Amino acid sequence: MVVIRGFEFSVREFAGSLGDFGTLIPFTVGYITICGFNPTRLLLGIGLTNVVLALVYRLPLPVQPKKVIGSVALAEW
Repeated sequence: MVVIRGFEFSVREFAGSLGDFGTLIPFTVGYITICGFNPTRLLLGIGLTNVVLALVYRLPLPVQPKKVIGSVALAEW
């Protein structure tokens, strides 16, 4: 376990962070192929959002808002 300024990062935290890939990858592929998003900017934006939210609220962004945002974006396109 690593602790930096009150942040605790353990194997369990790492394993939990990988759970988002099952939801993130299909939406990312949809954004790139259907909506024509730039992959670099999209992934950078997702990553920066997660880091900023983790630093500000000390919590990760839950998967549910990502599902809603992705569904609406792909359905409206």
